[in-house]
Amino acid sequence: PPARTSAPGRAAARIARARTASARSPSASPDDLGEKARRLGKKVAEHAASLMPLFALDDAASISELAARRAPGGELVLLISRGEALEQRAWAVNMLSNLHELRLANYVVLRDDRAACASLLRMAAAFGGDLGGEVGCAWCKPSRLRALRLRPGGRGALNDLWLLRWWLASELLRRRLASVLVLDMDVHVAADPFPLLRAPPL
Repeated sequence: PPARTSAPGRAAARIARARTASARSPSASPDDLGEKARRLGKKVAEHAASLMPLFALDDAASISELAARRAPGGELVLLISRGEALEQRAWAVNMLSNLHELRLANYVVLRDDRAACASLLRMAAAFGGDLGGEVGCAWCKPSRLRALRLRPGGRGALNDLWLLRWWLASELLRRRLASVLVLDMDVHVAADPFPLLRAPPL
């Protein structure tokens, strides 16, 4: 009878065959490897972008997505933050850290554009801890703002954000997507406000 090979011997034989097959197969060229790396990098970037809590308020669907991701319990805090001056950055970080301490992640900050939102996320991440991953931020393109006709001409960008905040709050309420609490950045929240707002006589 043929001699039996031990399990370690059979494993070694399989490894040797795999190495032989690998040696026989043509190796990928640097161009092929570069293209695979680019495709993989693109997929990773797209996946990361889909997880970032950034929202362009382009249409009704974007508002529904914002409510689904930022107000899963049906309650949302709306804030605005504009500018990169030290005082404005300090207000923003102070407020976001305040909400973080209360474990309130159901909020959205309105800013001028996507770059301003990305700056806010970087600012929060630099603060430390898990704060950077909690920040939800939204913006509205100038063309969309004009189409909404929220204001007459001649007003400033900060006024745009105020009007956008109230418009977004009204849309969320009208469509019954969330109960909304509108707050300024220069306040302190001592406790979760929503239980108080749900209590009588409110």
